[in-house]
Amino acid sequence: MLGILHRDVLRRLVDDRTFERGQTYAAQGRVTDLVRQERSLSAVVRGTTDYRVSIHAKGDQLAYSCTCPVGAEGAFCKHAVAVVLAWVAEVAPDALPAKGDVIEPPPRAEIEALARRSEALSREDAIKILLDEAATDGALCRRLARRFPGAVD
Repeated sequence: MLGILHRDVLRRLVDDRTFERGQTYAAQGRVTDLVRQERSLSAVVRGTTDYRVSIHAKGDQLAYSCTCPVGAEGAFCKHAVAVVLAWVAEVAPDALPAKGDVIEPPPRAEIEALARRSEALSREDAIKILLDEAATDGALCRRLARRFPGAVD
């Protein structure tokens, strides 16, 4: 999916106004319940009401749906733009990838090695490392915040 999710595709799907409005929605934090599966994204976007958005790869094309009136007509709406931009902010906060760029998760062996190394840490040291990293990476901080929904400030 990431190979087709780039600035050129997103800009071709919408006009400037729709892109800007979607960008505003993403920046305002209106995208919630963002879930990425292998070849799809789904989320809820707070607008006039809550709209459900689904974006998925169909071959080398993007397929999408939104429960808003524009999306119901089959158009790529500002809510879909907001979902893409919110997701990109999580995985590549600097910018949308250029055409052909692919952002891959780390190899399983790398995750397993990290798990083994983390076992040697005390709970306090592991938490400190996690918080230090989150303090310098806004996307990581937001992802972690969503993983701890019952936490109290």
